[in-house]
Amino acid sequence: MMVLPEEVLSLLRAAAPRRNSIIVLLTVDQDQYPHSALLSPYQVLALSREKMAFHVHRGTRTAGNLSRTGKASLLLFLPPSAYTVKVDVLSVSAMESEEEDIYYCKVRDVRRDYSELSPITSEPTFDPTRVSEDYSRRYLKMLTQVSLN
Repeated sequence: MMVLPEEVLSLLRAAAPRRNSIIVLLTVDQDQYPHSALLSPYQVLALSREKMAFHVHRGTRTAGNLSRTGKASLLLFLPPSAYTVKVDVLSVSAMESEEEDIYYCKVRDVRRDYSELSPITSEPTFDPTRVSEDYSRRYLKMLTQVSLN
């Protein structure tokens, strides 16, 4: 069984401070093309070294792809490396009073991409100015709900 490396676990564990990093969630559409959705660490949580949870908006292409295939990959940039975490969806639950669903997943594979000749020097980030309050509220809601499951 694959497990999350310490660097990824440190970013996504519940006690970790949330950052304005972008996490790319990759699914496969009906035509077998990759589909990307941009998430923040406020939407992704490491439940353990083997399990994760994340939430996405209900009714989106991403949600449809997850429901159809039960598989996804998360791409995280942690300079000087990038990590791809493949997951299998174990279950889905509605986030209380939100238009989002929480996907509980098992870590299937983890790959670290690093080049000594051209290390990654920065990570993609978003401007949290207009979303930090809403993101924090939803993150706390997910934490409360996940701890009940």
